[in-house]
Amino acid sequence: MSTPAERVVVPFQAKSHGFVSALEELYENTPAAIHAIDSAGRLVAVSDSWLQLLGYKRDEVIGRRSVEFLTEASRAKALDSSQIYARTGACENIAYEFVHKDGTTVPVLLSAKLIRDQNGAVHGSHAALTDVTALRLAERQLDYSVRYDALTGLLNRYEFEEHIGRGLAGGRTSDREHCVLYIDVDQFKAINDTSGHRVGDTLLQQVATTIRSCLRSDDVLARLGGDEFGVLLNSAGAPIARDVAQRIIDTISTARFDTGKRTHRIEVSIGIANIRGGTPSEALRIADSACFIAKDAGRNRFHLSKAGDAAVEAHTSELELLPVIERALTNNSFELFAQPIMSNIGGAVSYEVLLRWYENGQIRAPFRLLTAAERYGRIRAVDEWVVGATLAALAAHRQRLESIDYISINLSGRTVAEGGFARRIRKAIADYKLPARKLVFELTETAAVANLEAVAGFMTTLREVGCRFALDDFGAGASSFRYLTHLPVDVVKIDGEFVKACHTNTTNQEILRAIHTVATALGKQTVAEFVESSEIQAQIERIGIHSSQGYHFGRPTPLHGILSG
Repeated sequence: MSTPAERVVVPFQAKSHGFVSALEELYENTPAAIHAIDSAGRLVAVSDSWLQLLGYKRDEVIGRRSVEFLTEASRAKALDSSQIYARTGACENIAYEFVHKDGTTVPVLLSAKLIRDQNGAVHGSHAALTDVTALRLAERQLDYSVRYDALTGLLNRYEFEEHIGRGLAGGRTSDREHCVLYIDVDQFKAINDTSGHRVGDTLLQQVATTIRSCLRSDDVLARLGGDEFGVLLNSAGAPIARDVAQRIIDTISTARFDTGKRTHRIEVSIGIANIRGGTPSEALRIADSACFIAKDAGRNRFHLSKAGDAAVEAHTSELELLPVIERALTNNSFELFAQPIMSNIGGAVSYEVLLRWYENGQIRAPFRLLTAAERYGRIRAVDEWVVGATLAALAAHRQRLESIDYISINLSGRTVAEGGFARRIRKAIADYKLPARKLVFELTETAAVANLEAVAGFMTTLREVGCRFALDDFGAGASSFRYLTHLPVDVVKIDGEFVKACHTNTTNQEILRAIHTVATALGKQTVAEFVESSEIQAQIERIGIHSSQGYHFGRPTPLHGILSG
């Protein structure tokens, strides 16, 4: 007598119905990986694709119980779900792991359906297996890229903040204190400019190894971005932090870093912050400010931030930017720029709208301004200005808009999460009588994931009138393909860090290919950001990514000039 686990796919009594030959012929010729089982849970028919998937010959599997080919964990899962399956009569896309003949596991999504006679009695079941090995591999690759820096193999900024957060949580329940070091390679840009980025990358790898040699076994080292590194000194106060910082400075400044053609002398500046309280971002901001002070004092030294450190407080404070934001909103001293997005398929051109602002008579990218606006609750006002000014400009140049595929507008995740903004955008689109299909709204992956439910509702409201959505910087945050199924996005903009070196970095090529493959399978368009050369563009085209954006096609220019031209 078969067990419940063995009856999870209810048997199909093919022989008793006299059409086993037809069943076998059908199964042998179908391209799908399918099987049928009899009342004892034994396989009575399998397709060639099923056999290829698991590495068997037909005479090796016919007559064996189907559960024999499941891992122990999947057998237990099948047992748990057997009652539900028997009651509903079907199941769809249940994740199981089958065992290949060579002993390796094969992840699949299994769908099955019971076969009943006119009296309701169960006579059997068919099941189809979808191989998701490539998808799982791509997810693992992306998960690694989310947590680790591709160049050095160190933790990245996101994961480093997670470690700081755990340190803060532990400090609140004990007397332990920790310190954060923010390490910046002095004048590294000059090395990149004179020797090239490949030499610069080699040096960064060597610097990472040198810093690691100066740390204790339980200290945490990360690359924060560019030429910046972070260190979390666990259970360490100021005396230990000073010693470690000085050891790093001395070791790096006396070393000679060989890149093959020449040796380089490198120095670093270090900021130190105690993290007894606050948040990970605050701890990093204080350490970053302390590092700035060390640089300002002459470089190749460290600065330890203490309570009441006036220099650090002055540098970390962003409140001074709030009046600047208010003046820019009031006086319309913001200006809209746009950068082209070129289709790699039909040559159509789109544009991403970018905000700029004037400071001392000069046009500037507003990174610090937007950071302050987001932190102090004025980002929605900025987003409303951008959307309003963009829609007004498009309404004034309707004829030009007809020749543009779409206009992309960035929004803050915090603005979207506040609610009500989608309805205001819909009203503005209707008032201006603009074609909503021409509008794409961009949100960064990290912002979307942080406010998943609110963002999904926002998207749904605007998609009802024809607007589309892009997930920006995909791969830079807490990446997982499952977010692509939860968010109704139309465009996936791949983070530029994977694009910049894709023509020479095979790992980046595989990550790009994985993102593009999955996004395309889900019906979404892909855009490669930071396409800065013909070599990069050639690789992007080989992978098949739908569109490209970057300096290779054009730098940001005033939107008014684009629409008027």
